[in-house]
Amino acid sequence: MKLKQFNEFILEIEQSPYPPYHKGYYLERYFIDFYIKNRKIIDDTGYQFLPITWTDIYIHKPHLRGKLQEIINSLDKEKKYFTVSQHDDAPLEILPPHTVKFSAGGNASNCVPIPLICSPIENIEKKEKDIFCSFVGSVNAPVNVFGEMGHNTRMKMLNNLKDKPEYILKPRVWQTSIEESRKNLFLDLTSRSKFTLCPRGYGATSFRLYEAMQLNSIPVYIYYDKPYLPYKDKIDWNSFCVLINFNDIDKLDEKLKSITEETYDKMLNKISEIYQKYFTFEGMCNRIIETLQESI
Repeated sequence: MKLKQFNEFILEIEQSPYPPYHKGYYLERYFIDFYIKNRKIIDDTGYQFLPITWTDIYIHKPHLRGKLQEIINSLDKEKKYFTVSQHDDAPLEILPPHTVKFSAGGNASNCVPIPLICSPIENIEKKEKDIFCSFVGSVNAPVNVFGEMGHNTRMKMLNNLKDKPEYILKPRVWQTSIEESRKNLFLDLTSRSKFTLCPRGYGATSFRLYEAMQLNSIPVYIYYDKPYLPYKDKIDWNSFCVLINFNDIDKLDEKLKSITEETYDKMLNKISEIYQKYFTFEGMCNRIIETLQESI
């Protein structure tokens, strides 16, 4: 694949970091850079990479999508391709039939899940766990590319737990930027929490799932239809994460309180064991290569 064919669709947009601690390239642009540095081993899988910064196009330059589809339509439909996306809805374009779609967002169909991550949280201070469970986040999700709102997973969670004193809940309306005080509140409460509520947002998952693990807190992933989790064939998510369906939120408190201290410690140890390999940019990129090699 000639990268210059897609140069117009590899964007670098100056913007406020989101999440607010993020530094450097976001997921899609990071993988493009990784591909350039590791091109031979990736090309040897037989898959051609479609280097597209889907998120920047969908959010900042949606007028490019028509031209992007034209370029995609010109590709040889007999060859194998793959692409990597972070945006909740991407890719919505019609891709060649033998295309593997690695997606962190999870709303597009027939995708291979990858973690919704960014650069690591720096200077993490290990704190005493004096909070049973917490949530610092938005109660609504941003609209999608069609102007549609997400569902009410987070609101149902909050309504169910708001009167339980062991749960520290700090919700607010979703915003495109997060001030320093709000970021520090999230980092402080999460670091002090045994469990962190990680309900899906508009997309199938959230950054919080992986942030909680970095902050030494067990994530409680609340999903709507089915869990959108990467590497399920490689790792047992139940060994380090609490999974609960939207329809079972009323059982959440009971489920968390049934976890013994011994099990809790094993879950934390499992996170420490697997995080670097699976939930960092470098780990994610290597797992993408493995998946392509296993598909040969």
